[in-house]
Amino acid sequence: MACDFVLVADSARFRLPFVSLGVTTEAASSVTLPEIMGPQAAAHFVLTGDWLSAADAVATGLAWKELPGEELVDEAVALATRLADAPPESLRTTTGLLRVERRARWAEAMERENAAFARLAGSEENLAAIERFFTRKADR
Repeated sequence: MACDFVLVADSARFRLPFVSLGVTTEAASSVTLPEIMGPQAAAHFVLTGDWLSAADAVATGLAWKELPGEELVDEAVALATRLADAPPESLRTTTGLLRVERRARWAEAMERENAAFARLAGSEENLAAIERFFTRKADR
């Protein structure tokens, strides 16, 4: 969510099981996800813990481009090469300007999330959810 470009293989899947594990968001995702995906898509993704396909990641803005798996590395290298060939100071300055407003919101969100996560981690709900997770895995 903090990347400037996200390329995904068509087979990629994403999931945020925070709520199902009895904890909450982290790494400023309570702010970054709604900013990137929109509030409803982010709420659905975080609250349900449903899997998100590569196509849905692109459709919601979580990823920039979906590619066949065998093309992913070549496309990433080509993009990195283009960026490496750009004038470095212009690239750094523009990247900084694109991020400046987000940094303060992200830092504040991380403080809130860290406090909430610390409160929930190790709680009765969290420990029960982890037990269910491992029991379910063992049953398979």
